[in-house]
Amino acid sequence: MPMTSAAGRARLLVDHAMGADLLALMVTPLEWGLAHEWLGVAMFVLFVAHQVLNRTWWGSHGRGRWAWRRAIRGAHG
Repeated sequence: MPMTSAAGRARLLVDHAMGADLLALMVTPLEWGLAHEWLGVAMFVLFVAHQVLNRTWWGSHGRGRWAWRRAIRGAHG
């Protein structure tokens, strides 16, 4: 099912950018100080954007019945 909403496309874009940035951070040696530092800053900015775009996920934790399976899934992520 394709995502048609602008928010859905933004979430997907941020998630893919985070994945690409994580790969770039893993292959960039720490000795490449400036590049590694800016990739880390970009990862932090993407992380904040990810949290803002998915803020409804955090709000849904207090609602509903918490059976043991839901508690385990919630703790797992």
